[in-house]
Amino acid sequence: MPHVHVLALIEHSNVDDEIEERLGAILYPHAYYFEFSPVTVPCECIWSSDEGIDAANRTVGDFHKLWHAFHSTPEAHRLQWTTFIKEWEDTASQTTRSSPHAKPPDPQCDVCYGSGTFITTTPPTGLRYEAWAPNQWEKLGRASEISIDPGQFDSIVTPDGQAYTRYHILRSQSAEEWAEHTRMLLRHHADQLAIRCFVNK
Repeated sequence: MPHVHVLALIEHSNVDDEIEERLGAILYPHAYYFEFSPVTVPCECIWSSDEGIDAANRTVGDFHKLWHAFHSTPEAHRLQWTTFIKEWEDTASQTTRSSPHAKPPDPQCDVCYGSGTFITTTPPTGLRYEAWAPNQWEKLGRASEISIDPGQFDSIVTPDGQAYTRYHILRSQSAEEWAEHTRMLLRHHADQLAIRCFVNK
């Protein structure tokens, strides 16, 4: 099980318990074992499901960012989850089916049973790691002040729960483009506390 470093950006605190609570809020939803409310996603048997999910993340909003916003809204003032996430689901499904790389749904598929979509309660996108030890993290300082090699992190998670992952969302970019993207995120979140976290993929 490979051990990788993730750069997490959270609201500043000097209290370890607060730091771990804030890290958990943005990291736990990226774990394979985390259970979401049900969401309908395109099936991999169509071949272009990644394109559909990427399009929904770009045009409607990153799934984890939407999840974080949904649960940050008081229950009395938010929509039902099925209504809230419907545009994301529809965009993912429609883009998948309209892709030139799409194949007809496989009637023998044991996931979607030929429908082309299925309901899941596990993360449809994001880091999707196997394990994170809450006590394994290191404070690097404010994002505006730290001096690091921007290329040493393959994944960055921002305070809104969105993950930027070099080999998925930005898989077509070069190492220098990814390093510049990292520097841009650090500038954008200059007042946040930067934490080096250790996760098992």
